[in-house]
Amino acid sequence: MGREAALAFAREGAAVVGCDLNVEAAEATVQMVRKEGGTMVSFHPCRLSSPADCKALVDFAVRTFSRIDLLFNNAAMASFNWMEDISDEEWDGNRRDEVDLVFDLTRAAWPHLKTSRGAALLLACEESSYVTGIDLVVDGGMKVW
Repeated sequence: MGREAALAFAREGAAVVGCDLNVEAAEATVQMVRKEGGTMVSFHPCRLSSPADCKALVDFAVRTFSRIDLLFNNAAMASFNWMEDISDEEWDGNRRDEVDLVFDLTRAAWPHLKTSRGAALLLACEESSYVTGIDLVVDGGMKVW
């Protein structure tokens, strides 16, 4: 989904900043976008479950393109188990890799989104996932529901 999103945004004229843990996959996506005439850079390897990597990704985007107008938050790494078999460690990992990474990247990008001329935040999820809704309002406020 991330690669297709990068291609779609680039086709619409966006300058795209991607990231991935997998260096080869990240570089392949950059080449695909550029081959179609788009503009893309990538920060990799990048572990979005690390708040420091989220900040580094945002800093890279701002250094490269001077601003962030849209955050398409599509990352997640879930593991599944029966309720009675989920250990505390599994629960912590799922929370970190499904919820915290969305929050951490959004928090890192938020100051730049607030100063943008019409910023947007898109949260993507699979059919099996549920993501807390976030509404953006014109004055730069954020409400989480």
